[in-house]
Amino acid sequence: MTIGYMVNVAKDPVTGKRRQITKSGFKTKKEAQLAANKVKVEDAIANGGVFQESNITFEESATEWLSYYGHQVKISSVRARKIALKHLISSWQNTPLKKITKHMYQSRINELNKEFSHNYIDSIHTTGNMIFKHAIRQDLIKTNPTYGFVMPKKHVTVEDIEEDEVKEKFLELNELKTFLRITKEHGLYLDYLCFFYFGIYRYALRRNASIKMDRPGPY
Repeated sequence: MTIGYMVNVAKDPVTGKRRQITKSGFKTKKEAQLAANKVKVEDAIANGGVFQESNITFEESATEWLSYYGHQVKISSVRARKIALKHLISSWQNTPLKKITKHMYQSRINELNKEFSHNYIDSIHTTGNMIFKHAIRQDLIKTNPTYGFVMPKKHVTVEDIEEDEVKEKFLELNELKTFLRITKEHGLYLDYLCFFYFGIYRYALRRNASIKMDRPGPY
């Protein structure tokens, strides 16, 4: 079973009667609706009418875009976009696409920025931008609310720093010897002694072994 549409367009200049355009062969109601909307927009523009934005919801438009996107890229890319998309659908599921403003878009991304990493926020924004650009190409909306968007900065808190895994960096034995030699020759008073015992102790703990080095003599 296929689905079709019937659209009333401008009047025939000869008969004065309103014309109708019909088309079938669509797999889903959403596909038929999008096609019908495009016919309405093209007819209005051709006859000097006012461009009327579609009442399609954000979720409907996003679902249609995702289907289109799936034919252009690998399945792994579709999966990543679908995951990012859920954070926008959760806010604007039933909101008409044309009602989403720049302020609404910026505010939503700012909220998400408090929860997720910079890279993930960038992925969400990229997904949103592609959806609205696709909607403009389909003549569903006039403007893209992602235009002028400013990527929020990630503010690192004390808690974030404490929770991050700190990766210790160690010198290898030859690097440690070179460091100690330079410290002995050019360091301040007692620098060499402090670094010698502290450096060898840490190295031995890391290697779980004893290190044979000449102990420092009188300084």
